[in-house]
Order: sequence, then C-alpha cells, then structure tokens
Amino acid sequence: MILDESAEPMNLPLALLQHVTEDFAENRQIGRGGFGVVYRGDLQNGSVAVKRLLNSHTIEEEPFNREAISLISVKHKNVVRFLGYCANTENKAMLHAEPGKALKYVFVEIRERLLCFEYINNGSLDKYLTDELRGLEWHTRYQIIRGICDGLVYLHKEKGIVHRDMKPANILLDHRMIPKITDFGISKFLNGATHAVASNRIGSLGYCAPEFINRGLVSIKSDIYSLGVIITELVTGCKDIPDIKNVRIIQLPPPPPQNTSV
Repeated sequence: MILDESAEPMNLPLALLQHVTEDFAENRQIGRGGFGVVYRGDLQNGSVAVKRLLNSHTIEEEPFNREAISLISVKHKNVVRFLGYCANTENKAMLHAEPGKALKYVFVEIRERLLCFEYINNGSLDKYLTDELRGLEWHTRYQIIRGICDGLVYLHKEKGIVHRDMKPANILLDHRMIPKITDFGISKFLNGATHAVASNRIGSLGYCAPEFINRGLVSIKSDIYSLGVIITELVTGCKDIPDIKNVRIIQLPPPPPQNTSV
C-alpha cells in the first residue's frame, strides 16, 4: 500500500517504520544531514527511505512540518516521491538521578518525527561529479541538467516553493539516471510573493546566492543561482568558473599544400 503510486502520503505508525529499518539499525543508515539520519527500510514489495529527525529538531515542530507540508501535494518525476509521515509523542516513566538525592521516577516526553520516501538506489549526484573528460557521458549530463530544471520549474511555478538548499548531494539519481530533487528541510513557501526574508540563514556554502548570505533574501532566483553552480560543477567537475589563463594552447601543424594542378 505504501509503495502504490496512486496512494496519497499517509500517516504511518512508528512501529511499522521501526520494523522495516530494524529499529533504526546503524547498518541501515544511507545518509545523514543537519536535520536527521536517513535509513533504508525493506518491505515485501520494495524498499523505502526513512528520514528520522535528530532529537534536537523534534522539540521545535517547524522543520518537520515544513518538509511534510512542502511535499504532501508535490507529484513530479524529478522530485523524490513522498510516501508518508509519522509524528509520535509518548510520555514514559524513567528513573532520574539528582546529585545527593535518591533515584526517582519522572515522566519524560519522547518525540519521534519521521518522513518516508521512495528509495532511490543510485546515490546522489555528488558521487558522479568528474571533469569534462571523464565520468558521465555528455548526453547523460544534459538529461540530468534538463531533469533538475524541469523539477525546479514545477516547484517554482506550480507550487510556489523555493528549495533553498539545491546542491548535488540533494539530487538523487535512479537506475535510469533520472534526477530527483530531495531534502526540503529548509524550503520556503512564497505564497504568491516574489521574495521573502529568512529568519535563519541556514544553507550550504558555495551554493547560496549572495543576496541570501548578505541579507537573508529568498526568492526563485536563490535556487537558480544554486542551479548555475550545479551545472558548472556537472560540466567541469568543480564549482569555480574556469580560469581562462590556465588554458593550454595546442599548436596544430599547418595543413598540407593542396594540389592545384589540373
């Protein structure tokens, strides 16, 4: 049911996500970011990726709510498919020790915030970045660039979402090398506005637009700037603009004389 492509994202029980990831076993980890750890979960009919928010980010609901709400209505071949979510809170009696006092039981609130996605088995784009003479074929690089652009156009024009953290590590590739944008943890809804000012300046250095770094300004242009860096990196293997002074000039031999005799 979870992997049914016609199904809407659903509220998933914590016990199910614990079961498919073997209670979030360390050997199931497939990724880690600033907001959470991603685990592979196995079902009878396929696999899923389960993002478990770090404890420091379960106290505030905003990161979880923002990512879930951003993705719940998103359906595009170049955006990772969102399958469901889990917001579980329990009060548990636990022994508590205080210096110079006897042990006593106190109730502790245990919060679990999880997001479930389709599992993409080919890794992220940053694993494939090489210079222009090695690695991916040129037509594959073009198709990846085209797919990322299509996904961004959909997010910007149809959903009013600015991703805010576009980088190769947040672009997954499936077995056909189709790119899928992922990780909407710091995304921003523009709600019809042309721009917004972020209350926190979280982002990935090297991919952030100057106006965001200097003034916290967020707009569609923020993602376009990041896209430009990604394209440069995908084509050349590095984020920097190529140094035209570091170009080797090859002296070609003169062409052989043509026989003009009749």
